[in-house]
Amino acid sequence: MKIKIDKAKLAARFQEKVDKATSNKRDPKDSIILKVEEAGKYPFRATYYPHNEDPSVEPFVERYYHWGFPGGAFYCPQKNDGEDCYLCDFTWDRLKDTKGTEAAKEWSKKLPKLSMLIPGLA
Repeated sequence: MKIKIDKAKLAARFQEKVDKATSNKRDPKDSIILKVEEAGKYPFRATYYPHNEDPSVEPFVERYYHWGFPGGAFYCPQKNDGEDCYLCDFTWDRLKDTKGTEAAKEWSKKLPKLSMLIPGLA
């Protein structure tokens, strides 16, 4: 039995996946992160983060991440663990090179920022 492949449908499906992957607009329902845009009631129950050393003392997660690089957020080992961070080194080198310019403001946005994660059930 021979299977006939419809190249037009295959190309359309491929283009649809490419468009979905490259679009900046994502369906909020596809995200595991609850982002509140307006005041109101939301079905959410905060829980503690079970992987902390002592969840009773530190119930939520506070970590430093680099934002603004392609691919999303990146964990900063320098701020969190005191280890070498290549993104910090890269960003600081760009800041030194562009000191006093508009580009320096853009590079400063890529330095690690403290983020808090509140795990919960929606």
